[in-house]
Amino acid sequence: MTIFIDLAGSWIVRASMITVMLGLSVKMNDALYKTTQQVNANAALASNADVIYTDMNMAGYNSSSPFFATALSTDVQFYGDLNNGGIPETIRYYTSFNASTGLYKLYRTVNNENQGNPLLLGDNFKSVIFQYYDYRGILTTDRFSVMSIRIKLVAQIPGATEGFTTVTNDFTVYPANLY
Repeated sequence: MTIFIDLAGSWIVRASMITVMLGLSVKMNDALYKTTQQVNANAALASNADVIYTDMNMAGYNSSSPFFATALSTDVQFYGDLNNGGIPETIRYYTSFNASTGLYKLYRTVNNENQGNPLLLGDNFKSVIFQYYDYRGILTTDRFSVMSIRIKLVAQIPGATEGFTTVTNDFTVYPANLY
């Protein structure tokens, strides 16, 4: 009879150890999934920021004033010679809001690329904000006095339900060709 009790006890201990190990495994996989989603969202946002930074840094290159055609909080259009061909291109970044999801899509157009069709840079943005500053570093709405541009991108992490649900990239561009 004691052997039966010993066997039953060891079976219960083993079953509880397996249950704990499976529970830990599930929690670790969930944590890995969330971390992977956050890293992927950060990488996608960094790619978007790099494209915007590179384009904005060329604002005014081989162009005459005014360098900015539009300088709004969610829409910017400027002139710069991206391909160093001597003729400035018209570059535009703008957003469109999807009312059903409550998120924005960010588009990029260049007048001589993709037959003028917009390129979707990214979606799932909580906000995309362009802010413009004059030579004193004061916020301005005058497109003729823009000397630097602050861009703030906030994207939602797909699949995130708790914890970190957004990633942010906030940077300022000081185009060398603006005077």
